[in-house]
Amino acid sequence: MRLKGKVFKFGNDINTDEIIPARYLDTSDPAELAEHCMEDADKNFIKKMKEGDVIVAGENFGCGSSREHAPVAIKAAGVSCVIAKSFARIFYRNAINIGLPIFTSIEAAETLKQGDRVVVSVKKGEISKAGQKKVFKSEVYPDFIRDIIEKGGLMEIAKEKIPAKDKIKPGDKVKAEVKPKAKAKPKAVKKVRKKAKPKAKPGKTAKKKAKKRTVKSKK
Repeated sequence: MRLKGKVFKFGNDINTDEIIPARYLDTSDPAELAEHCMEDADKNFIKKMKEGDVIVAGENFGCGSSREHAPVAIKAAGVSCVIAKSFARIFYRNAINIGLPIFTSIEAAETLKQGDRVVVSVKKGEISKAGQKKVFKSEVYPDFIRDIIEKGGLMEIAKEKIPAKDKIKPGDKVKAEVKPKAKAKPKAVKKVRKKAKPKAKPGKTAKKKAKKRTVKSKK
């Protein structure tokens, strides 16, 4: 996979609010986000760039919010890749997850200028100016990450793994399976047996009455 495009150069610490301003985050539609890509870093960026062009930046590109809107806006705008001295870690992961190629190269970021045309080899991790032999090295992606990028992101890989018979197509009627709620079992009521009251022992008066009865009976 080889990428070609014109360089648009940015500085250090380009944050996610500059990539896609928070005032546009009432939507998650990639096409709408793309219309405002890099607006707070360069208000005319989207008017000047063309499909396949490349962003080159300094350190800590993509710092700030953890939302995926930033790499989504860049990819949807048609940017083929981002080259920087370093990336914010969450932006780096989000970019890979959605299939946006990003490359870390201090030398390339320092040498490349606005308007340069570059060629990037995703497989080899090599960056070069068009028509020149000088090659800037970036990290070589492991096979599984390169597979994610080349297929367009994790969601596309997930779709491949779903059997064709289980895929939902436009116009399909979907019936949600609702499981009936299990009836609650009535709580067992424990029967409490009343203990028999012990018979009261006869008192003194009862004993006297009993004696009188026996005397009378003898008479």
